[in-house]
Amino acid sequence: MKVELDRLEGDFAVLLFDGSEVVVPRSWLPVGTVEGTALVIRIEPDVDSMTAGKVDASLSRLKDDDVSGEGLEL
Repeated sequence: MKVELDRLEGDFAVLLFDGSEVVVPRSWLPVGTVEGTALVIRIEPDVDSMTAGKVDASLSRLKDDDVSGEGLEL
């Protein structure tokens, strides 16, 4: 999606998107970005985080499924 940097206010940047203002940390902007700059924002899943969550869930299920009473050592 395309946004425009409307203005900088201290540590924050005000972006214009579809008639709305969105405030983000200034540190999120590329170095050298100035007011009026057009930016492209991409939103995509964080595959690494999703994978970590699946692994955690699998480990929990393994621990819960241990019927020996001795616990599962990992």
